[in-house]
Amino acid sequence: MLCTLRSAEGMYYQSIDCDLVGFYESRGFKVYHKSFEDYLNPPVNDVKLIALEQEYRKLPKPVLVHCGAGRDRTGSLIDYLMKEQEG
Repeated sequence: MLCTLRSAEGMYYQSIDCDLVGFYESRGFKVYHKSFEDYLNPPVNDVKLIALEQEYRKLPKPVLVHCGAGRDRTGSLIDYLMKEQEG
């Protein structure tokens, strides 16, 4: 399962002949995609994190989470999920 949190522009994936979600699906991944705007502070607000956690719980494991940059949105969700598992 793959959870993508990238912004809608997809500028880093121009070498792929289809959209990134379609590319992953064509290779057998089940994909949950949620588009988020880049450069927000915080990268993902609490309301969106709660909604993403609910979707995450439904997904078959393991789950790969990524965004276009791989640091702000991805890190926010992973941090939130880890804290929820501890609590």
